[in-house]
Amino acid sequence: MSTLTHSDRWAGLLADPDVREVGGEHTNEGIDYARFLAMALIVEMERQSLQDYALLFEYLQDIAILNSSTNPTRVTLLC
Repeated sequence: MSTLTHSDRWAGLLADPDVREVGGEHTNEGIDYARFLAMALIVEMERQSLQDYALLFEYLQDIAILNSSTNPTRVTLLC
C-alpha cells in the first residue's frame, strides 16, 4: 500500500530525470525561473492566508494559478 500523497507524486516529477528538459542552458533558465516564481507565489498566497489554491505547471515552463484546488472558477496563466 502506497503512502505517497498527491503532492509527493508531483514533487517526485520535479526531480525525475525522465521528464527534465534537455534543451540546454537557455531552456534550463526558463525552467528555473518558473520554479522560483512558483515558490514566490506560494509564499505570497500563504502570507495572504488563502485557504485553497492550486498552481499548475505546463510541462516545463508556464504556470497556471487556479483560485481553488477542487472547484476552480478563475485561472491566471503566467507564460
